[in-house]
Amino acid sequence: MLNVKDYLLRWRHRHGFGIHSPWAYELVTDVLCAKSHYYCFKEMEGTESDRQLYRLFVHLKPKHYIACGGTETARAHMKAAFDSNTDRSDTEVYYFAADRAWEVEKAFKGGWIDQNSCLILEDIDREPARALWQTLLATRSVTSTFESRHRGIAFYDPARQKLNYLI
Repeated sequence: MLNVKDYLLRWRHRHGFGIHSPWAYELVTDVLCAKSHYYCFKEMEGTESDRQLYRLFVHLKPKHYIACGGTETARAHMKAAFDSNTDRSDTEVYYFAADRAWEVEKAFKGGWIDQNSCLILEDIDREPARALWQTLLATRSVTSTFESRHRGIAFYDPARQKLNYLI
């Protein structure tokens, strides 16, 4: 349960207030908390959380992505967004559902996650994903994080300052 202070902070960040980085502002207002719908949302089933994944993948234009676990609709939204991008960036995206959170540690030790990577972790409001998310926040290589109530998004980009946003 959120207290009033956390709720107000999240509300401010969701609407772009208090975010000074142009890159982070655009990500929050145009991607993570956007109210707009893409043309394909009428045809695809899923929740708003799945649509957020679609918008994030379209925005990041990942070179590669790995999806460990998750619902069938979430994986379908990620694949559809990935397939729709013709020009790719250098970003690699790693998606971990709560039931596969133990694989995040394996990814760190295996050296999968390096520069220009984005890690998405589901259900960070419950254990064991919550403890893992707190560890990620303290990790030096994690530069920017965006934490919603249920999803955490961490970026590994040495060009950016270390900032944590509650949205």
